[in-house]
Amino acid sequence: MKTNETALQQEHEHVEEEVIEEAISSKVGDVAPEIVTVRKGDISAHNNDLLDPTSWSIFETSESSWQSMLDDISSAKHSVCFLQYLLEDLEKDHTGWKFIDACEQRASEGIRVTLIIDPVGSFKLFKSQDILERIRAKGITVLFNGFRTSFTSLRFPHVHADHRKMLIVDNNIAHVGGVVWSDIMKGWSDVMVRYEGALVKSLVATFENIVDTVENDADLCIVNHEGEDEWFIVQQRPGIKNRDITDALVEHVKESKKRVRIVTPYFSPPRILKKEMLNARKRGVEIEIIIPNTIDHPVVGYVNKSFISSMLKQGIKIYLFQPYSLHAKFLTVDSCWVSVGSCNMDVLSNWMNYELNINSLHTHFVKDMDDVFDRYCDKSVLVTKEIWNERTIKEKILTFISRIARPIA
Repeated sequence: MKTNETALQQEHEHVEEEVIEEAISSKVGDVAPEIVTVRKGDISAHNNDLLDPTSWSIFETSESSWQSMLDDISSAKHSVCFLQYLLEDLEKDHTGWKFIDACEQRASEGIRVTLIIDPVGSFKLFKSQDILERIRAKGITVLFNGFRTSFTSLRFPHVHADHRKMLIVDNNIAHVGGVVWSDIMKGWSDVMVRYEGALVKSLVATFENIVDTVENDADLCIVNHEGEDEWFIVQQRPGIKNRDITDALVEHVKESKKRVRIVTPYFSPPRILKKEMLNARKRGVEIEIIIPNTIDHPVVGYVNKSFISSMLKQGIKIYLFQPYSLHAKFLTVDSCWVSVGSCNMDVLSNWMNYELNINSLHTHFVKDMDDVFDRYCDKSVLVTKEIWNERTIKEKILTFISRIARPIA
């Protein structure tokens, strides 16, 4: 895959396509209008399937993504398939129930509905037999990517979580990213991309592979599909030897020439990635990182910030995202490569979770994701040495403790 990506990166050229930027108001929750970037009729000169090119819509908040997914579910004619990490207590969670209700309505009309849910993130649902029986009675197939406990390292025994988020409708529409279906995500900035076209065919094959694995209670055999020439579905599974997403990030940062841009809610990069970031800075590469100023897990917030001092010394720009809260995960390199999906830049994603990202060399898609970065940057504060030194004594102590205690990848 690396050879294919590098070759395409060197000889990349495109036919112009229609671009639409829509200002929309979400119908789910009370949030301000946002820009949703939509690419229609996207045709690449190197595309092997010009009759079915990939197009996309990028959603930048949970609410706007929820509405798009609900609209697609309600319009389904043949099948609805989703892979989801977090469904909260459905007796209390309005958003989760809204999605389940939409799926139940489709199933009642004879449409095939398959739900694969992580039992770690959705533990309350996993234990709620009454609710599960009700959902299954509607004709919905509910599967759990079961508990697989192992010692991922000598220090951290862990129950592996399936952290992937994907919705596929009628085998021709797919939503992939970091958005979960829960009230706790209201008001959050997150990225979910809606795809149509040739890439979706490979995503369907990916989902079918996951279903086969779960139904046979087997360890997941990761299948990384290369869709069109410029699109790559990349997964990773628990274990040090199965980090294809992380390896791709490391490889592209290592080869970067001008600029690396990172957005992540949880920032605890593995040593090899941090090393390549520092090497890139020595080559004069500009590195910009956006992390949340406020996060749902306060301890993790201090772990995030425990890297700031060393990054500032190397001339890396750190931005603190001000709205509550940031949950997007993507990285762009030299405005010609992007990786976006469920994978955080932390120990859990790098070692212990199942993750899924879309990597792309498509110039326009990368530009659109760079534009998302710019919009997030406008809502962030650049951390300077002066600002960093003005922290309270309490913040300095907690950040210092987090630096000592943080796991080493």
